[in-house]
Amino acid sequence: NKPLNFGKYTLEKTNFKEVIQNNKKGYINRLPINYLFKYKHLLDLNKFNWFPESIVLNKPEYKEEFDKYKYWILKSSDASQGKGIVISENKDVYSKSKDMKFPIVVQRYIDKPLLLNNHKFDFRVYVLWINNKIYLNKYFYIRLATEPYIDPLDIKSGLTNLSLHGNLDYLIPSE
Repeated sequence: NKPLNFGKYTLEKTNFKEVIQNNKKGYINRLPINYLFKYKHLLDLNKFNWFPESIVLNKPEYKEEFDKYKYWILKSSDASQGKGIVISENKDVYSKSKDMKFPIVVQRYIDKPLLLNNHKFDFRVYVLWINNKIYLNKYFYIRLATEPYIDPLDIKSGLTNLSLHGNLDYLIPSE
């Protein structure tokens, strides 16, 4: 029963009940250490076989080989909501990462995805893990890219981040 470890923060050391009761408005729909989950470079990204191959680049002068796959997705380790994401062909990973803030998480980009009506999609599922018990919320939603998936290098058709797409009127059926 090891606690989740995020450097000096652990779930075991945090008194959630007291913190949430003292600041109910500030912790609706988020945990007190929720911001730590956005640091992608702290996650063990290659631990699961269902997760795309991932590399953490800590310095601009890295020497990784990217010929293994044709496309890679570059993510700033501390960004969220699709900010700073770059999709790159293998030969351009180094040049496209030069202006990014390090560390960078580089993941194999799945360029032949399962599509829904010719759009990339993903599921947002809510899970709660307490005392080694997992609770799965029966409500979930599907996020769709706004553009049909044709070109793997096109951000609008390749990512499902809602904050990237702005107007989602295309999801509302016309009368």
